[in-house]
Amino acid sequence: MEKGRILLFICLVILFGLQGCTKCADKYYSDENAVKAVYISSPLNIDGVFDEPCYASARWTPYFGLANGDPASPRYKTRAAVFYDDKNLYIAFDVEDPDVWSGYTKDDEPIYNEEVVEFFVDPEDDNQTYYEFQVSPANVHFDAYFEYHRSDLKKAVSYNSGFESAVFVDGTLNKRDDLDRGYKVEIKIPFEKIGKPRPSKGQRYRIDMFRFERPERNKITEAHALFPTPNWDFHSLKDWGYLIFE
Repeated sequence: MEKGRILLFICLVILFGLQGCTKCADKYYSDENAVKAVYISSPLNIDGVFDEPCYASARWTPYFGLANGDPASPRYKTRAAVFYDDKNLYIAFDVEDPDVWSGYTKDDEPIYNEEVVEFFVDPEDDNQTYYEFQVSPANVHFDAYFEYHRSDLKKAVSYNSGFESAVFVDGTLNKRDDLDRGYKVEIKIPFEKIGKPRPSKGQRYRIDMFRFERPERNKITEAHALFPTPNWDFHSLKDWGYLIFE
């Protein structure tokens, strides 16, 4: 009898412990830190021009704030919209920038040291494995898969998603003495390249998005984030928000 009571006690502890873990995993989720992905029935034309009918019903994010959580407004605006079809995830960035420039020319170079937009995603919502996708104003790519927080960069960058993107510059790229208006980016990521089938309605991924505004390489004027990471670590999954598939 005594052994039975002990076994029952252990089972109850495990049960409530698992419930507690579930609550911990969900504690960051709310309407305030979630964005919506709109389903589209046909593939998006990746050309950097927001002229497809789906943009009329896009769920644009709020304008990004400063990445460290400072309540001051960024000098320039950045926002994004997300779509998906049966095979692909699409991210559109709308970036205000009076001086659009880019120096790197080869994929997987450290384009994060210049002006860039970034999309991070943890499709498993396991707070461990995650993917990073970046596009420069010159449409140079960077993609990586991390097995855990900032795991070996060389190994991470060996991942090749084959994702597609296009950039439309509203102005003149690399003409530093004129006034530009900004640039637009469209990104297409196959679900199979992030190890997932098409999401079901209501499913959610952990995500974040960023934008660097720089006057020159390695010098930051501002870093913008959809969901701020107060410790300046863009790889801090606990600070990310959620993407909900409508």
